[in-house]
Amino acid sequence: ARGARNAKLDEGARRDPELYILGIIMVGAYLLVGNHFGSHPTSATSQETRMKIIPHTAPWEESEEEVQRTGGGYKYKYYPLGDERREPKTGPGALNSVTIPRVNLPKELHEKFNKFEK
Repeated sequence: ARGARNAKLDEGARRDPELYILGIIMVGAYLLVGNHFGSHPTSATSQETRMKIIPHTAPWEESEEEVQRTGGGYKYKYYPLGDERREPKTGPGALNSVTIPRVNLPKELHEKFNKFEK
């Protein structure tokens, strides 16, 4: 049984010798891809900029007077232009939306977009 299988493989290889070249190219491509991903993992690249975390800016680290001043609405803080020598600024809210009450809309649109009177 083993000899019959080998005979069929030899016959196929004699009929299509370009498969040897294609096999060598494919093995080489797999070796190159494996080598690349083995030496350069995809988790973090050097092209990404590293942002320094501003100390004591997490919402659970806010002082009571800061919570009272902001009304409990947390805003993240950042260094303007990434310059750590400058005073940190508070960022914009995650939801920038303006609610305009009393707008004449069709009823289905009013129910869909009205967030003021719900």
